Formats: sequence, structure tokens, C-alpha cells
Amino acid sequence: MANSYSWSFTAMERVFGPDENGNTDIVVCLMWRYTGVDAGGRMCSFPGRSVLSVTEDTDFVDFDDISEADAIAWAEASVGEHEMEAMRREIDADIAEQTTPTRTIVLSDSLPWRG
Repeated sequence: MANSYSWSFTAMERVFGPDENGNTDIVVCLMWRYTGVDAGGRMCSFPGRSVLSVTEDTDFVDFDDISEADAIAWAEASVGEHEMEAMRREIDADIAEQTTPTRTIVLSDSLPWRG
């Protein structure tokens, strides 16, 4: 079964404005976490941030009216499809490593010469 992926948002940076277009209460940065999880509950996540800008071509959304769907769309657009695919590959590889480990860390008290 394929891993499932989700966004969570840890913070937003707001500028009270007004900006050059007269907008107030503007979100200029999203702090987020993109997480993958498998059917067994193993997970991996990437923290990140997306710097946003409002232009004349952008549909402005007042802070109080921002939905989670808006934030996800902004984060995905900021990250880009190529980087989204790279994050999913890295998440998948990490979860696969958790499922079937191919390496381990040997602590100093377990080194072979410490017998």
C-alpha cells in the first residue's frame, strides 16, 4: 500500500499592512511540515517554509478568511512539483528504511574491541 501524505502548518507570519495594493493583514510566510505515513504508522516529515507575495494577479485572501486548503495550495505552489516529488521520494525511502533497516548506529560501548 502506498504512503499517504499531508501538510500541517506550525506558524504564519503576518504583516498588518497596508501594502501597495491597499491589502491589510497579509500572510507573507508559511512555516510547514510535510509528512508521509505508511499503513503501519511509520512516518517521516520535512519541515519547511514558504515565502509568499501578493501581486495584482493574485487573489488576495484576508487572514481571517484563509482556509487550510488555501495554505496547502500556497505551500504546494511555492515548493513546486519537482521538489514535491523529491520530498515524497525521500519520505518513501526513510519509511522503507524504518520498515526494513539496512544500517544501524553502533554506540561506543558496543564496539567490537570493547568485547
